[in-house]
Amino acid sequence: VEKRMPVKFVPISRTRGCNFKCEFCSVNARYGGIRVAPPEKTLAHLEKLVKEGHRRFFFVDDNLTLDRDGAVELCDGIAAIQRKHKTKLELTVQVRTDVARDPRLMEALRDAGAKVLCVGIESPLAEDLRNMHKGQKPDDVESDLRALRRNGFLIHGMFIFGYPGKLGSGVTSGLTLRERANKYIGFIKRVRMDTLQVLKAVPIPGSPLAARLKKEGRIYPLEEVGWEMYDGNFLTYQPDPGDNAVDLQEQATRIMTSFYSKVNILKLLYLGPLSPFDWVFFFVRRGAQRLRVKCREFEEKYRRPAPASNKWGEFIRNGLAGAKGEIYRAWRNTIIRIAGSFVLRKWSASVNLDTFRQKLRKQQERIINAIPEYRKMRREERS
Repeated sequence: VEKRMPVKFVPISRTRGCNFKCEFCSVNARYGGIRVAPPEKTLAHLEKLVKEGHRRFFFVDDNLTLDRDGAVELCDGIAAIQRKHKTKLELTVQVRTDVARDPRLMEALRDAGAKVLCVGIESPLAEDLRNMHKGQKPDDVESDLRALRRNGFLIHGMFIFGYPGKLGSGVTSGLTLRERANKYIGFIKRVRMDTLQVLKAVPIPGSPLAARLKKEGRIYPLEEVGWEMYDGNFLTYQPDPGDNAVDLQEQATRIMTSFYSKVNILKLLYLGPLSPFDWVFFFVRRGAQRLRVKCREFEEKYRRPAPASNKWGEFIRNGLAGAKGEIYRAWRNTIIRIAGSFVLRKWSASVNLDTFRQKLRKQQERIINAIPEYRKMRREERS
């Protein structure tokens, strides 16, 4: 009998489809707008799993909170299940950053046990977001991520590097690939991302991106770059004129290796002796932050200043919880980054990147000679 590993996170969902129309995604094209199951149906399924002993769940919905009112009802129901069974659940969910602008929704997610939010940030560059039809602005995304962090959520950022623009559109950042990669690295540091993945765009069959790149003649043939490379780790299309395919492949990896680095081992030397000082710092900081929010909510509701006893209670309670969360975050993220450095090294050793680079050079040369926009760029470079 084959031995099976226990399931750590049980997949669960209540929605299908999406109201957004990001160019790289095939969900809207395949399923149309969002359709939802009644919250009570999902709750019945989840409670059955809880009775079987499961405590950690991953909501596979592309955007769990797209049905906002239904998501709040679902989260309130999950919180009730935890109280009923006197247990705690841990949820990982996929959302957009605008969740940060809805305090009631954030509160419901926290009460339900949502610890990790997987967020499709895609790019910190406005030109990329416009090309993707993402419907977001970098400044708003950055502000939202800071708010989500303040509210105690762990953020897993999902990025796409080197997104292809439409040939002849003139929409470009004007930056080299290295400069764009540095923009990503700077953004990741500013928002203090917890974990991340940086992939290349994939022309998924059925997506508007695949249709466009095919029409433009930019998708590499499957006999050279097969389906096994359609996982986001490999470049499968010709980048924009002026961008080198091999360089794009390597700059995306550089963003990952700058984040998941063995240098983080040195941070453990810092965390050990200084954790007690961090406890005090975050106790004061988080306690004060939450106290301001709670006092404002009290004053808006009752039209009078919050009592001093309430203030000290909120300060101590939220200060302790906030400090605990921040210390946990620091240790967790450091260990994950160290482990990620070994995973990246193992992946690099397991794939033949030299052979793949040769394929990229071959296909790049073929496409440059075949497509007018690329031939024009080459002539300008030579002149």
